[in-house]
Amino acid sequence: RLMAGRSNRPAAADAAGEAATVPSESQPARADATRIGAMLAEIARIGPDSTGGGISRISFSRDERTAHDLVGSWLAKLGFSVKVDAIGNTIAERPGTVPGLPAIGVGSHLDSVPHGGRFDGIVGVVGAVEMARLLVENGVVTRHPLRIVIFAGEEGARFGEPCVGSKAVTGNLGNRDLSLMKDAG
Repeated sequence: RLMAGRSNRPAAADAAGEAATVPSESQPARADATRIGAMLAEIARIGPDSTGGGISRISFSRDERTAHDLVGSWLAKLGFSVKVDAIGNTIAERPGTVPGLPAIGVGSHLDSVPHGGRFDGIVGVVGAVEMARLLVENGVVTRHPLRIVIFAGEEGARFGEPCVGSKAVTGNLGNRDLSLMKDAG
């Protein structure tokens, strides 16, 4: 269930069929298009390629880490605990109200292919941040922990292996896999 500090007004049932509660504002919480645009623009300024025609925020580069650090700082300001795992994924979490429940996860990636589009991957990350901000600003607390994962190395452009970060999180990337990767540079 979602619980808000200001109300216990029933809302739509969740996927498990349980009623949720939301703040009792006369207007429902809405994503802020201006804020979303500003976040997208700030991330898109990181890693512009030399041709001026796209983004080259390559996996495991300084630019990719800078983007991770930026988004991690936004999530920390929202009260999430933020850590970076051994492969470089940024993981932000906010506890739920019921101990022991599995986390609900959302997220995406910040790396790009060479000369990639400005919004590939970052739209999912910004969507996750905006969702978190709406929950915090509206006093909504979830029963389950909320986990936002910003995967590292998802595009595969640098090592010829896509989804490195998500494979590592799910246990589908071993030492042998890593030893076979070659840096395309």
